[in-house]
Amino acid sequence: MRGGAERAELTPQQVANAELGIGIEHPLIDALDIIRPHVVPFNLEYEQITDPLERQTFIRDNYGMLVDAVEGSGDFTLEPEEMIAIWSKAVEVLPHGPRVKFAETITLSYATQGIDDEDVKKTPRTVFMTGRLPDKVRLNANNLGQVTARVNEVEESYATILRYFNVVDNPIEKEAELSKRIEAGDQDAQAELDRIIQLGKERKTPVLQAVSENFGSALGQTWARIQLAEFMHKEVARTITPVISNEAIREAEAGVRSHPVVDVLNANGPILARLKADYDATPNDEKRNFVKANYGFLADAIEAAGPFDLEPLDIVAIWARARALMPRSYSFPAMLATAYAIQQTPNHEVWKGYPRYYLEKSASDDLAEPFRSDRDGMAHFIGRMRDISVSLQAFDATNEGVDVSVTHAAEIGRRLRDTADPDEQREINDEFDRMIAYDNTRPEIIGDFREAFGNALFPCFAHVNNTLEEDYTDAS
Repeated sequence: MRGGAERAELTPQQVANAELGIGIEHPLIDALDIIRPHVVPFNLEYEQITDPLERQTFIRDNYGMLVDAVEGSGDFTLEPEEMIAIWSKAVEVLPHGPRVKFAETITLSYATQGIDDEDVKKTPRTVFMTGRLPDKVRLNANNLGQVTARVNEVEESYATILRYFNVVDNPIEKEAELSKRIEAGDQDAQAELDRIIQLGKERKTPVLQAVSENFGSALGQTWARIQLAEFMHKEVARTITPVISNEAIREAEAGVRSHPVVDVLNANGPILARLKADYDATPNDEKRNFVKANYGFLADAIEAAGPFDLEPLDIVAIWARARALMPRSYSFPAMLATAYAIQQTPNHEVWKGYPRYYLEKSASDDLAEPFRSDRDGMAHFIGRMRDISVSLQAFDATNEGVDVSVTHAAEIGRRLRDTADPDEQREINDEFDRMIAYDNTRPEIIGDFREAFGNALFPCFAHVNNTLEEDYTDAS
């Protein structure tokens, strides 16, 4: 995340009024009231799903009305009190997962206001459905810059709420500082710590807790996507990948293609099958700890299998075997991506432990030593992560080169709206029908691994890239 300019601090009365909606009217509050009766059955079904990936798929397939609601709200502001008022209604209407998607949709809708391009305005829907920024944002430096500036404004509102919620800017650092002073006999420090703790208890309302968690997740994902796009603009030209036929994809899925990582999975098949059964039986709130405690050996084994390639069809072959042996989580794609990214680093003895470290670290942990001291290694890691992204982009055009991306579908829709010529309309409709027919022939595994890798790749990239950017800023 990137800190924006600080705004005026919130007062307890302002927060209380905002949570009650006193003096605040906002189109997104009205939108939530409208969709409330329609989401009730989906909310009930969502709460019954335990698998994290299945929950994400369920949201994508059933909560598109959230995007409709935001699109139908027109332009809007997102001041801190407005954000609190909106979220006071959101916690009544939506469970946690859909709320995160709603926060992401709101952020992206706000970020694209003022850009006179219908495809760019579809950014919230594109990200909701695919997890990726549309090409007209990713590949257009001007549009990306405008989106970045507007996301920073959302970040400013969020940061204002966090300062009130946490009492101080950096509560962990502040507590550590005060603890040291207390150990040295500073009585004023003890009084200050007691004051912060007491205020924190008073301010941690369910609504502010939800704002902290939901917008924290949404902004984190948004910044990771922006950072990846910025890197590709700064460091490399867009790589044109070869067209991959459905026949080649199905052959790779069937096990025709060999790969060192597939060999690792096969060699550990019995152990992985047992672990998968144990994982499935583990309560949801313990699944992450189960993965951290039991899959480190696999991260080590994948790293030791290198160096290896990750061409598009390699990913298909690996994923076909992995999804038969591994639980549906983002852990395996993260192991594979980090193991690939550290290959051939100048200081490999340091970085070879990174895949296991990344698996076992806490989500909020900054990049640790000795990795963060190796700037060349971090830059190497970022470049290799970009290579994986390019391999995944190869699946945007399959079936003899037909573009089946969401961006292309939006372009067809724009052309259809812009013409009144019946013959041209007929040609455009025929083009759209061909695209849909081609898309329906695509192997199911494409969407499966793109979702898993897409969700894993952004945090992996951001974990190292954030440190590289911070260190560069500090050095400047």
